[in-house]
Amino acid sequence: KTRGQIIKAARLAAGLTQPGLADLVGVGASTISMLERGERAGSTGLLVRIAIALDLTIGSVVAAPIEVT
Repeated sequence: KTRGQIIKAARLAAGLTQPGLADLVGVGASTISMLERGERAGSTGLLVRIAIALDLTIGSVVAAPIEVT
């Protein structure tokens, strides 16, 4: 799975919308959308905040392939 697929699956499993996750981690919903589509890699700090918000291991998010188009 790509980083975006992992984030999206965890977000949906948590019952969160893109804007909901964005609010939790302090970014805009468009940033979450771009991460999920593989159009943005995201900073390490942002990926750590997402991992914590979605109860994922940091390694599972940071080490996943990006697929930036």
